[in-house]
Amino acid sequence: MISKKPITTSFVIPSYNGKHLLETFLPSVVESLGRRKDLEIIVVDDGSSDGTCLWLREAFPQVTLLALPENLGFGKACHEGIRAATAETIILLNNDVSVCTDIPGCLENVFQEPDLFAVAFDMLSADTYLPYANRILPIWRQGLISFDLNGARNGAGPSFYGCGGGMAFNKTKYLALGGFHPIFQPFYWEDTDLCYRAWKRGWRIVFHPECTVRHYPSSTIRTVASERRRTEIIERNRLLFLWKNLSDLGMLMEHVLWLFCHLLSAMRRKDAVLLRATLGALKCLPQVMRARAREKRVIVKGDREIFAIFAN
Repeated sequence: MISKKPITTSFVIPSYNGKHLLETFLPSVVESLGRRKDLEIIVVDDGSSDGTCLWLREAFPQVTLLALPENLGFGKACHEGIRAATAETIILLNNDVSVCTDIPGCLENVFQEPDLFAVAFDMLSADTYLPYANRILPIWRQGLISFDLNGARNGAGPSFYGCGGGMAFNKTKYLALGGFHPIFQPFYWEDTDLCYRAWKRGWRIVFHPECTVRHYPSSTIRTVASERRRTEIIERNRLLFLWKNLSDLGMLMEHVLWLFCHLLSAMRRKDAVLLRATLGALKCLPQVMRARAREKRVIVKGDREIFAIFAN
């Protein structure tokens, strides 16, 4: 009797009304499997109404379909797919991402490092082929955080987070973190929050330049939310990320003081986006406080210690 080779790597691809995207991008992922029997692809259909499930069963029977009865949003859809995955190494891809290199081969033995949580990929724009994101570095300015998405394209090293559209991570550590936090629903910042919580537990995220994908950013999100609404969600979730995760009292106070200044400036400019974003974040304060209390018990590294990793 021939024993079945165990699954070592699981691709998880969430999709919502993305049949047209899967038609374009999924073939490259399927091709990456070749004849290997130790890989699996799971497409999580997040309550689509565009015939994705029927098409996928017919076009790619070798792909595992996890059909959700209703739309749960990015984080929850990913979580269901990750829970269903067989392997310890999870490769999370958006439905608008094509694979350019042998990513499972590049990741072989990488996750044997006990403190490694995730690997960030070299992401190129699918339409321009220009760099989109790779080694991500944080920028702390005027009490807010932003990012240099192309911090060190030509070399491996620590990355502040891995983009949810193209990253790999250890399933056991992901589950220990509790997965993507629902406070960031419907989308944006959940991947940043997940990785930052990993850093605070003493785990690492690294950029691997040989893991290359092409990505067409926000191709699903732009069909369900206007640009103004997307900007408001980004700003709300930026605030939630800081309120939820900053444990350094000095940085937290700096943020609060600068936020007051930013709000005054927004009122003078009659810019309602930040005002609405702040009000939206304030409504989530009970969830923020519960999350802070949970994370406080498992913090190993402080905020300044983590930011110092990216200072040079």
